[in-house]
Parts: sequence; structure tokens; C-alpha cells
Amino acid sequence: GGMGGLSDGDDDGDDDDDGGINPIQLATMILQSARAQEDVSPLGLLRFFPADKQKFNFTAESPKEQIWDQLIEAIMADEDVMEAFLYHHLSPPSRSRKRMDTISSFEHTVDLIRNCSRLVVLTGAGVSVSCGIPDFRSPGGLYETIEKRYALPDPQCLF
Repeated sequence: GGMGGLSDGDDDGDDDDDGGINPIQLATMILQSARAQEDVSPLGLLRFFPADKQKFNFTAESPKEQIWDQLIEAIMADEDVMEAFLYHHLSPPSRSRKRMDTISSFEHTVDLIRNCSRLVVLTGAGVSVSCGIPDFRSPGGLYETIEKRYALPDPQCLF
């Protein structure tokens, strides 16, 4: 039942509320959450509309609330657009970078590092603990050192 490809989630052929969240409710929740965030632009929603359906009564300079209102209404009124919107928000993220064909071993990685002109390495906290270098919270670590040296009420005050 329901809106073609977007049914209410059950297989009984109707559009009733069987206790779960249906696609319309889910889209509404996602859109309301995005709208509540100050740094989210409603113009990002345009990517879900094919070019022939991008006929709106606003410009980029229009009030943000007017843009949100029109785009939410248009998403909710068009099954294909809503389906694209939900698919985007419910699908796992895709790998944005393709693996390099020339780097397939440790030796290749070493050669790449040796021959590069610039290198940035990002690691997680505690990567050096196995080498005997204490992390921030370990005895002898940064927090203990700062606490002793500067008599701060909390070592995190440094940051």
C-alpha cells in the first residue's frame, strides 16, 4: 500500500499506522532535524530534485525559512524526490576514494613516503603509548605535568 515504492512499512495493503515509523514520518523527522541546525543550508536539498522539478519561488537571497518551507513541501509532495532523499540519508556512506593501483604492499608504501615532498600523518590518541610515551591521562602524562607545573584546577583548562 502507500505511496508506490514508499509504503507504510507493513504488507497489509493500507496506509495505517502500525506502530512503526513510515517513510513520510521518517522524512519529516530528518528534515526537521536538519532545519533546526543553524549551519545547515536548505539549498543542499536541491540535489534531490531533477532539473525539471526545480521550479521554486525563491532565490538564494530569500529568507532561509521561506526556502525551508518550500523545499520541505516539495519533497513531501513528490514520491520520487522523497525516495531519493530517504535513500541518501539511510544508505551507508560510499567510499569516496578509489584505492591506488600502484600501492598494494608495505614496500610500495615505504617508497611512496621516501619519494614524497610533503607528508601528513593523522593518528589516534595513544598511538605512542606502546613506545613508552604516556598519553594525556597516564601517570607522567601531559595532564599530570601541567597540573603540577601550573596549579590549574583542572588540566583541561589549558585547552
